[in-house]
Amino acid sequence: LGPDDVALATTRNNIGLVFQKQGRYAEALTKYQECLKIQLSVLGPDNVALATAHNNIGSMYDKQGRYAEALTKYQECLRI
Repeated sequence: LGPDDVALATTRNNIGLVFQKQGRYAEALTKYQECLKIQLSVLGPDNVALATAHNNIGSMYDKQGRYAEALTKYQECLRI
């Protein structure tokens, strides 16, 4: 697999989910951001698949009390 393979994005997302369940929000956020970066490069900014990554990142911002950033990500989900 190449560094921009969508399968790697899915794996990074799944690792983020595990970190999230463990309460390791900063680490989960990093994995979700890595997932989004890959998806953006392969799928483009308007692909519906990106909504999940934006939502997961928003959720991590919310858990960290970063509400303005969370709102921006949630709004991006709705835009897509």
